[in-house]
Amino acid sequence: MTYFRQLLSLLKPNAGRGGNSCSILLLCCFLATLQCCCSALTAQDPQSSKQATRVLVTGAAGKTGRLVLSKLEKDPRYEPKGLVRSEASAKQLVKNKDVNCPLEHVVIADITSPTFLEDLRPSLEHHGLDKLEAMIICTSAVPRISKLSFAAMLLKVPINFVRRKPLVDFRSMRFKWKHPNGYPEKVDYEGQVNQIELAKQLGISHVVVVSSMGGTDQDNFLNSVGKVKDKKTGKTTGNGDILLWKRRAEKYLVESGLDYTIIHPGGLIDTPGGKEEFVLDVDDQLYKGPNRSTRISREDLADLCVASLSVGKGQKVSFDCITRPIQPTSDNGVIPESINGDVSTSSSPDPPKSAEEALTKFLELSKTANYAL
Repeated sequence: MTYFRQLLSLLKPNAGRGGNSCSILLLCCFLATLQCCCSALTAQDPQSSKQATRVLVTGAAGKTGRLVLSKLEKDPRYEPKGLVRSEASAKQLVKNKDVNCPLEHVVIADITSPTFLEDLRPSLEHHGLDKLEAMIICTSAVPRISKLSFAAMLLKVPINFVRRKPLVDFRSMRFKWKHPNGYPEKVDYEGQVNQIELAKQLGISHVVVVSSMGGTDQDNFLNSVGKVKDKKTGKTTGNGDILLWKRRAEKYLVESGLDYTIIHPGGLIDTPGGKEEFVLDVDDQLYKGPNRSTRISREDLADLCVASLSVGKGQKVSFDCITRPIQPTSDNGVIPESINGDVSTSSSPDPPKSAEEALTKFLELSKTANYAL
């Protein structure tokens, strides 16, 4: 405070020669110092950096969405926002120490609501949604096993054991959807269309979608989830066809004119990532061949989503992804041929290549899904 009083006294008109010049010089020095201090304070906040890409992660309260959001929160290249369905989901997300997501990074809106776009308008400026550059869609209908169906399955286990049949018949089980309006048509088609329209309205140029393998097969078991077949009439009722609705939403995105990265993961497992090699291909070719294992950890999938923001920027690509144990090279150093021509991104006992490296190698092939199938 004393410093400012002395400065003000010096800035008063002086009778001596050169007094005004000294005052002006001191004022310039003070303003320059003040500007440097302000610049230093701004530089200390990584979220305020103009170079950070602003990304909206939808379905941020889900298992995969949380992992994606967590990785973006820790990456100084990005400034993420997480979209969740309810206040309860928002509170759980903020309390989750593994995610480390502050409350101001959370947006609440129901993607299945007819007023979804209108509901988000108050959040455009308040949450900075009007300056978004990319979107990662992690929303999906979530099935739950019917309790009665599960009990019936357990009762049949001893009988199946005696008859030497498979102990558990998953195809005989019945499923319900987690939320009343959470069935595939509402979430995986209408909800995704709403999100794509939001991206178009906000000027978002790149959309990443977490979908699922199996979309080329109408008879895939996952399409039966949520359906009930009448044994007498043979007719099927209920809300199912999750893969068909996902694929229909993908086609909508493909025809939107936006840049996109559509990821079809295999079966998701909750294991640590970075242990196996990425294997990428298209059109469900990974289901074929002697190796029928088609799974991927959620953490590896999350890494691939983050990699898509940089490596997949400006691209229009859709592909399948799984992971497999690292394949060693032969004694003469020749890399074993990949099954079905898919891209095996590591061929030595060394640590597996990163998601960025795997995706970069795949994009060099200029392959993408054929939506005419």
